[in-house]
Amino acid sequence: MKFTKLKLTNFGPFNGEHVLDLTPTSPDKTVVLIGALNGSGKTTIHEAFQIAIFGKLSAPALRFKK
Repeated sequence: MKFTKLKLTNFGPFNGEHVLDLTPTSPDKTVVLIGALNGSGKTTIHEAFQIAIFGKLSAPALRFKK
């Protein structure tokens, strides 16, 4: 499964709607890295992927309940 976009709406520290474009910049560069300062939401993005894959029974979904 390849993700091309992640859309977060009022999820964790992300108020409002945010869209992450995960499309590779070229066929040779197929890995997308996410880097930012501490407390900016990297773990929240990871948890959003877990919810997208495993649904409402994933550990983050049980914690957020949104």
